[in-house]
Amino acid sequence: MTIVSIRFGFLNQPLTVSWRYGTIRPVPNFEEIASCFEQSAGVYKGWVYPPIKAVDAQGAAAKKAWVPASFSMPSSHILTPRPNADPAHSDFFIALFGFLHGQRLQREGWQHFYKAPVSRQLCDFVVNKTSTEWALDQALTFCERHSSNKEVLKLAFGALHWHTFAQLYEHEFERFDAQYKALDACYRLVCLTQDSFTPERTHAKRAACLCEHFGVEPPDWVSPSKNQDAQGTCELAIRRNALAHEALYGGQPLGFAHPADHGAMVLGLKSLVARIYLSALGVNNEYTQSSATTRSVQAFDYPKSF
Repeated sequence: MTIVSIRFGFLNQPLTVSWRYGTIRPVPNFEEIASCFEQSAGVYKGWVYPPIKAVDAQGAAAKKAWVPASFSMPSSHILTPRPNADPAHSDFFIALFGFLHGQRLQREGWQHFYKAPVSRQLCDFVVNKTSTEWALDQALTFCERHSSNKEVLKLAFGALHWHTFAQLYEHEFERFDAQYKALDACYRLVCLTQDSFTPERTHAKRAACLCEHFGVEPPDWVSPSKNQDAQGTCELAIRRNALAHEALYGGQPLGFAHPADHGAMVLGLKSLVARIYLSALGVNNEYTQSSATTRSVQAFDYPKSF
């Protein structure tokens, strides 16, 4: 079998990690690429933004400068799978490696939208080399166990892709909507892969059910309660239903109000999705069982036996 190495980026750390799927290492000219990129005018406070163009999409001179809808970033690393590795998993592992470092990494040639992180922006934990390799190895075990079910592998990549993409949106209601979709993807993933999981038909109980299944500390806003119609619901589902069915957010039409919690639920939902997603992959540690409503950065531990 021909081994095809994949260039991807951009991660401004010359990291090398190896696990049963393959090896990730910096490109040979990493220092040169990193130095040039750091001097880019589009980098600001840990994010890179689309460069202002003086030409249009066809390369012709434009009358006015414009900001493109998408942009590319240089490759900083190379993934080399082992000879027996399934190449279909490569993009998933690139995305997971990026998420573990709080970034959105993708193969050379793929485009970014809105903005892209160039430092740890998308997660609330800190990994080291060993914990990174352990998490990647756990994820490979998950992929191997469900290799015959293409829907599972599609959901595993899709949930992670949308969880990280959600954090690129500018408006709070956009981030909430996207994270809720990522949560729904996690729910479907768990339904397909966890025989001991009891599905819940209603949105009001899904998040709490996932928390209970994985031992994740549930935020107050996922706990079902009785409303005036004696129907079990939760604050998360109430906000989701108003947005999805009535185009309301914060009790007003989209863009005209913020919820009273000033974004706390959106931030907590992002953290909750991360914990549930990692748990679904079999990456279970103190981080995944910690509170999703704290704003502190967590350690990302691994078994001493690894």
